[in-house]
Amino acid sequence: MSAETSGEATGPIDLREFLRAAHGGSAPARTAPVWPEGQRTHAPRWARVCAALIAGAILLNAVPSPSASSVEPARDDPAVAGVVVAPAGSPLHPLPAGTPVSTTRWEVTLGEVEWSADQLVAQATYIPLSPPEGWHWALLRMQVRNLTASTADAGLISAAIVSRGYEISDRRAGDHQPAQTIPGALDRIAIAGGELRAGNLGFLLPAGAGEDCLIRLTIADRPGDDGRPFWFACG
Repeated sequence: MSAETSGEATGPIDLREFLRAAHGGSAPARTAPVWPEGQRTHAPRWARVCAALIAGAILLNAVPSPSASSVEPARDDPAVAGVVVAPAGSPLHPLPAGTPVSTTRWEVTLGEVEWSADQLVAQATYIPLSPPEGWHWALLRMQVRNLTASTADAGLISAAIVSRGYEISDRRAGDHQPAQTIPGALDRIAIAGGELRAGNLGFLLPAGAGEDCLIRLTIADRPGDDGRPFWFACG
């Protein structure tokens, strides 16, 4: 079957012939296209370039934009660098005086350190003794609340002042000068359920211990526990 009888377009149509046919003339004849030698089966170069650009644009639009969860973290991110950020209440981030901390049994609040307490201790002692040379007394106010319904002793709560390589516990004050009396000392015995009790802890410290100082508070709820440490600034 020829191109004329099949209706298949095989070449360009002359516009004048097409208009003549529209006014009653014969239908214009379609001629086969004439291609330059070697280009019969190839599209023009500009058409191939345009097709490549369009295909590239389609592919770029098909790629999803990165979400927040897929973005690689920065190299200085602590989680990437392996750095663990110290929590509040640690030696690197000590709590300020007056911040309450708690366990399942106790709530404890520490005040600021009274560094020059030699005179206060001497006044409270029946036969006062001067501190050893190069040492002095300091007092720390502690407030304890029993969070349970039963009576308990706060004997498992202790504090230590850490400074210049020293770690002086309030429990050691009596070892140095057992005859000295701590004014307003905290009574840790038989604290009733829900009761709030406050008093002083005494520390016999070397000179200069107040510089770069930290307080380590340890709270244990029951005998045999190592206790949970909390770190405070000396204030």
